[in-house]
Amino acid sequence: MKKYFANLSIRFRLLLGFALLGFFLIGVAALSWLALNKVQSHAEQIIEMFEPQVDRMTRAELLLVKISLEARHAILSVDDEQELSATLVRVAGDRQTLISLINETEANLSTDVGRDIISNIREADTVFWQLSQQIVELAKAGKTADAYALLTREIVPARNRMLEYIADQKEWQRYLMNQTLTDARDIIAQVKIVLAVVITLVLIFVSFFLARLVYSITNPLTGLFNTIIQVEQSGDYTKRVAVVGEDEVAKTAAAFDRMMVLVENRSNELARNREHLEEIVEQRTAELSHALEAAEAANQAKSRFLATMSHELRTPMNGVLGMAQLLLDKPATNDEVNHYARTILHSGQSLLVLLNDILDLSKVESGNQTLHKNVLAPEDILQSIYALFISNANAKGLNMFTAWKGPADRRYQGDANRLQQMLSNLTNNAIKFTLSGDVMIEATEISRENNWAVVEFSVADTGMGIPEEKQNLLFRPFSQVDDSSTRQFGGTGLGLSIVKSLAQLMDGEVGIQSEENKGSRFWFRVKLEVFEETLLNDQPEQAPLKANMSHKGINPAGIRLEGRILLVEDNKTNQLVATTLLKKLGLDISVADNGQIAIEKVVTATQPFNAVLMDVQMPVLDGIGATQGIRSWEAEMGFNPVPIIALTAGAFLEDKEQCLAAGMSDYLTKPLNANDLAQTLLRWLPEAEEV
Repeated sequence: MKKYFANLSIRFRLLLGFALLGFFLIGVAALSWLALNKVQSHAEQIIEMFEPQVDRMTRAELLLVKISLEARHAILSVDDEQELSATLVRVAGDRQTLISLINETEANLSTDVGRDIISNIREADTVFWQLSQQIVELAKAGKTADAYALLTREIVPARNRMLEYIADQKEWQRYLMNQTLTDARDIIAQVKIVLAVVITLVLIFVSFFLARLVYSITNPLTGLFNTIIQVEQSGDYTKRVAVVGEDEVAKTAAAFDRMMVLVENRSNELARNREHLEEIVEQRTAELSHALEAAEAANQAKSRFLATMSHELRTPMNGVLGMAQLLLDKPATNDEVNHYARTILHSGQSLLVLLNDILDLSKVESGNQTLHKNVLAPEDILQSIYALFISNANAKGLNMFTAWKGPADRRYQGDANRLQQMLSNLTNNAIKFTLSGDVMIEATEISRENNWAVVEFSVADTGMGIPEEKQNLLFRPFSQVDDSSTRQFGGTGLGLSIVKSLAQLMDGEVGIQSEENKGSRFWFRVKLEVFEETLLNDQPEQAPLKANMSHKGINPAGIRLEGRILLVEDNKTNQLVATTLLKKLGLDISVADNGQIAIEKVVTATQPFNAVLMDVQMPVLDGIGATQGIRSWEAEMGFNPVPIIALTAGAFLEDKEQCLAAGMSDYLTKPLNANDLAQTLLRWLPEAEEV
């Protein structure tokens, strides 16, 4: 039993002690409750049984006296027939009430003594009532003297006998009441004794149990403490604590023993290490050498990345600066000027693509990349990619094909912009690394479960191919297969990394099948929600993205617009670019160098502006503050809001959301694209009428 108790946890022992204590306390409370209930029932019995009985007998006494007095009154009222009749009615009513009281008393009696007394009362009542009737008859007959004589000789003694019996009944009821009270006092005394005994036993048991509990806790703690003191004083780590049981103290002692084993082993290990110190130093030196090599490799990777980025930035920058110098160096023909301008434009677009790739990768790796859900058709995306790259493919003499191999007219819900971006990266690489042959762009539905489908997009080429041992480098950021085979084509190695990150963001994956000198097939799979055909009439269908036609020049569609434009821009070069493009569109332009001047021009203009091109970052007052100021003035004056179009270098989604939240109507990013500018303004301004 002692061993079993020692195996119990201290927490369980404490809970057991409290449970037993609570059980005993509940038992004491239950006994007390039962005893008090019994006492209460006795008290209620006394009140409910005896008090009404005594009360009824008292009322009977009063009725007897009243009846005798009424009999005398009947004698005195013999000459008044009406009063005599009323007296007799009262006597009869009192007689009936008396009989009811006697009956009620008899019905509530529980002893033979009480019933015998009631029997005597009934006999005395019969005699008393007969005498009362005789007196009334004598009074009616005019024998008043005889009636008085009978009243004095017979009815008064009969009444007194009946009163004595009633008094006996009341005395008996009081006796029973006293007896009941005596029983209640005895019960209370017994309850006191029982409670005293129970409480004493509970205190004895609890004291014993707590003493054992304290001993079971303090004894092993004392042993553990003594062992710790011995180890501290002697330094002998072989000492162990005698562990008994499995409670917390025993577990602590076992943990102490395990710690002593570890300390002992460490001491032995230190002793051995002192004997082999040279070997350890050599091992640490080798580890340090490996760490230095890893650090040097990281520095080399960093240097390669910086060199690659420097090359990729300087190559298009050289085109921009070189062509600009040629334009300034000597007079040039119109063809040369056009050639130089296209070179500058294409170099700038290359820089923009590079910056966008870096921004996309940064957003994906930081977890800030978000997807936009819209309705898309894979056939439309393929056709858009075809339109975007067919001219590049034809320029290299390549054949380009597209094919949708999934269900006809199938629609999905997903981010069409990101899918086109991913497919554009793969197509651009295929054209770049293919010198002759074909480029095949395909899409198909791999599987479908419920309302979700896995769709695969792929781009196959007949290019140089990639060795199998180097394919694992392709989808890493800033990685290329090698400098000898790919350096001639340029690139930072970001494109495939972005494709992989976006595919994973869409619950998908990427892959490659390639053989050296025989071509490659890059693919990515994404999970898209199927857009049911029955819903096409209920939801607007979004057209796929169109190819960027900016390479065809400024305002290729020949758009002409009408209206006054307020250009808010602090940079003089940007002012020159924007005003030139706006004049090409046939617009009247006013320029403000900061947001404060813009507000003043809008407020004081004699002819309202039809639109405002608002830079975001400016001195004095930025574009956000200027927009809020203009919107506040318009609301105060009750004017319709003028279209305010953000013109900013901020390319993140949060930049656009901030501009729209401030009250701007539309959004354009720098560097400014002529076609995008024309298409955006066309949404807010009317086209000029042809003259």
